[in-house]
Amino acid sequence: MDKGYSTALPEEPRSHQVTVIDSHCHIDQYPEPATVASSCEAKEILTIAVTSLPSHYEIALSHLHNYQYVRAALGFHPLLAAKHANEISVFESLSRTCRLIGEVGLDGSKQGASSMDVQRQVFDRVVSAVSCEKRFVTVHSRGAVKQVLECLSRHSMYPVVFHWFSGNASELSTVLDAGHYFSFNPAMAQSGKWQSAITQVPLDRILTETDGPYSRVSGLASMPHDVALVLDWLAIKFSKTQFEIEEAVRVNFFNLAG
Repeated sequence: MDKGYSTALPEEPRSHQVTVIDSHCHIDQYPEPATVASSCEAKEILTIAVTSLPSHYEIALSHLHNYQYVRAALGFHPLLAAKHANEISVFESLSRTCRLIGEVGLDGSKQGASSMDVQRQVFDRVVSAVSCEKRFVTVHSRGAVKQVLECLSRHSMYPVVFHWFSGNASELSTVLDAGHYFSFNPAMAQSGKWQSAITQVPLDRILTETDGPYSRVSGLASMPHDVALVLDWLAIKFSKTQFEIEEAVRVNFFNLAG
């Protein structure tokens, strides 16, 4: 990795300049990643560009090192663990200087069931590598909430963010009891499940994301600026102004990032 590439976070904005945050976006998966990144920069949307492999992270660094508001996160997606397990040593090496981690985790769905053993081995090494200090970590837990929590607990992991959480009410409560956070995207804001369940999550445990381009808005791939839809929804659900929600999310993010 070129030591000249910046992995630092932008300075925390003053309270009257609250930054809108997309804490989980796959910038590299859009047809024109540079256009999306430039839009985030122009709109001052702090966007965490998650990656799926350490090798993808290195590529992202080379493209994003001049951006202030778009930052690459070091990832190892669970569904790629079996095919690319050899990259775990690269992850461990890069993690020594990286404050932003994601997307990492476990996938216990039908799609990931056959590779679960390898996923566990990779995720165990991922968590071990990043548990030594406070960082921002965005986690995939589809069909594997219990296993993810067990691994985080075993390594005495600092709080992480469960992105696009799909677990049940009991699992939601268990994640909260363990001190972790949740990030919400436009698709979640539109789902029936979260219209009441959102009130079970304290505002000081909430972040905003898009998971673009995988979540959809009016049939189209969501963009980082669609975080505004989530902010509007949260403002209604918590009887707050959008500014108050933005401020709460900002504080949560920078607290997590250390």
